[in-house]
Parts: sequence; structure tokens; C-alpha cells
Amino acid sequence: MIFSSTKGIYRNYLMVLPNLKEIIQEDVMVCLMDSQKFLGYFPGDKMVADIKTGEDVPKDDPLHKTVSENRIVCQIVPEHVYGFPFKAVTFPVRDEDGKCIGAVGFAKSLEKEYDLSNLLKNLTHAFEEAKVSMESASSQLSGISANAQENSSTLEEVLGDVDDLMKSAKIINDVVCETKSLSLKMKEETKSGEKLVNNITDIVKDISDSSGNVFSLMTRLNDSTKRIVDIVNLINQVSEQTNLLALNAAIEAARAGEQGKGFAVVADQVKKLSEQSKTATMDINTLVQQIGQETGNILKAITVSEERIKDGVDASERTLERIMGITEEIEKVDKRIEYIAEKSSIQSEQSEKISTCMKNVAESVNNTASYSVSASEQIIEEKKRLSSVDEAISSIASELVTV
Repeated sequence: MIFSSTKGIYRNYLMVLPNLKEIIQEDVMVCLMDSQKFLGYFPGDKMVADIKTGEDVPKDDPLHKTVSENRIVCQIVPEHVYGFPFKAVTFPVRDEDGKCIGAVGFAKSLEKEYDLSNLLKNLTHAFEEAKVSMESASSQLSGISANAQENSSTLEEVLGDVDDLMKSAKIINDVVCETKSLSLKMKEETKSGEKLVNNITDIVKDISDSSGNVFSLMTRLNDSTKRIVDIVNLINQVSEQTNLLALNAAIEAARAGEQGKGFAVVADQVKKLSEQSKTATMDINTLVQQIGQETGNILKAITVSEERIKDGVDASERTLERIMGITEEIEKVDKRIEYIAEKSSIQSEQSEKISTCMKNVAESVNNTASYSVSASEQIIEEKKRLSSVDEAISSIASELVTV
């Protein structure tokens, strides 16, 4: 039965509205009002408000707007009106003349919209964090690129220093090789001097086996012996200086960091002293020859001079011992020079390896700087894309809860 009067119209709605959920197959909350009060209230399965028939409709309910403006209203009802927010669509109830005599309200839950909105907000927050992380990464990459460029400049300076080190190592190695050659020559000269002294000793021993009494020949022999003593003293002085030079050579070897210049000086001095030794031994040889000639005339007259000859033998033996000591010191110096040469060669090889490694590092640093710039540019592009997506999501989230 359909009624046409005002009350009849209300009754028609009250007959249909309870079945609306079944008709539209949605969980909705429905109510009917006249110009001021609720005439009917039909809660949803999940949406239940504290509404009683006959009570005044709250002033913020869009039903009032529909009644006053005689039109359909669609809006979000805030939480303070009924205790929870919902989406409402209100329709005017008109009489036969088209006058608005009430309103019907349909309320739909915003739970799904709010869940989706919260999800989108969380996604927006994640995008914001991603943008912050990208900004941090971009800043760090910029710092890495700047540091890499700075390190590249530093490495170029280091490479220059390494090249200088390689040159210095080569110079040291050359000086050490030259010093070693001079040391070998000096060693050969001292061995020759040792042989000469051995010959002198043998000759003097032969003289000690001779005997004679010729006074004049003994005097001449005595003079010659004195000259031999002077030469021996000279040899002693040369020996002492050579020992000092050998010590200096060892000290200079420990200071090879000064590019070994001291080796050249020491080698030159040792060479001069070796030449003096050679000259002295030649003088000794000449005198020994003179003594040899005279000893033929004093075959039986040498008895008186045996003690002096013995002193000469002792002096020769002492000279021999000192020359042998010089030889030992030269051998020590030679070993130290070989050690320095070995270390110098190793240093040169290590310098070359360091140079190669530094070049590889410099190349890697340059590549790192290039890659950092490229990565930073890509991050900036991704940040722009995230900003665009973030704005779109924020817009959608806003629309979901305001429609």
C-alpha cells in the first residue's frame, strides 16, 4: 500500500528502508527524519550509532542541509557527531508539490578508506625516509667524489716523490757498484804489498843465516837497514791511515741515505794511500836488492849484525801483520759494500713496485670519483621520481577521506 499524504510518505520509507541492506548488498546505516527529528533508524552490521527515534537530529548532520536546501548532499560526517566518522549521502523526501518534508540518510563506513589512507600515508612516510636516505647518500657520494679528487692530486704528488726515490736509489746503486770495484782494486794492491813484505822477510831471514865480520860493509848495511826502518814507518803510517779510512767507509756505508757521496771520497783517499804504499814497497824492493848485492860480500861478516837483522825480521813480521790486518778490514768493508749493494737493489725493485701500485691506486681513485658522480646523478633523478610519486599518493590519500 502506498500513501500519498505526508505521514503516508514517511510510512512508505519506513517500510522500505529496513530492507535496503539486503537490496544493495552493502553494510550501510540508514535513517529517516522529518524537518527536525529522527523518524526511523536502521543500524548496519558494523556501524551502530547512539540514535533513538524521536530525538532531534544533531545540527552537524548533513540531513539538515538536505532539508534546508532541498537537494542531495554527500559529505564526511566527523567523529564528534556520532562517535565515529563515516561517509554520508542524504536525499530529500518531497511531497506531491516537490516540497522537502524530510530527508533520508545513507551512511557507509570509512574503515577501508582510512586503512588505505593510512597505508598510503605510511608509504608516503617511507618515501620521505627514502628521499632523506638518498639525500644523505648523495651527500656522502659527493664527499667521496671530492675526497677521491683530492686523493688523486695527493697520489700524483706521491708518484712524483716515488719517481725521485727511484732515481736516488739508482744513483746510490751506481755509486755502490763503483765503490765495490775500487774496493776490489785496493784489495788486490794490498795483497801485492803483502807478497812484497813476505819477500822482504824471506830475504832478511836469509841475511840472518849469513855471517861475516866486515865492519865497513856492516856500516853500509846498517845505513840501509835504517832506511828500511824509515820506509817501514811510512808503511806503518799508511796502515794506520788506511785503518781510519776503512772505518770511515763503514760509517759512510751506514749513511747511504746521503746517496753514497762519501764512498767516492773514501775510495779516492784509499787509492792515493795504496799508491803511496806501492811506491814505498818499490823503494823497499830497491833497497833489498842493494842489500842482496852487499850480502854477497859479507858472507861471513854478518855474525855481529845478527841481532839487528833479527830486529829487522821482527819489524817485517809486524809490518806483515798490519798489512794483513788492513786486508781483513778491506774484506769487511767489501762485505758491507756487498750488503749495501744488495739492499740498494732491493730498494730499487721495491720503489718500482710501489710506483706501479701507486699508479694503480691513482687509477682506481679516479674511477671511484667518476662512479661517485654518476651514482649521485642517478640518486638525484630517483629522488625526483619519488617526489612525484609521493605527491600523487598524498593527493589520493587526501581524496579518499574527503570524498
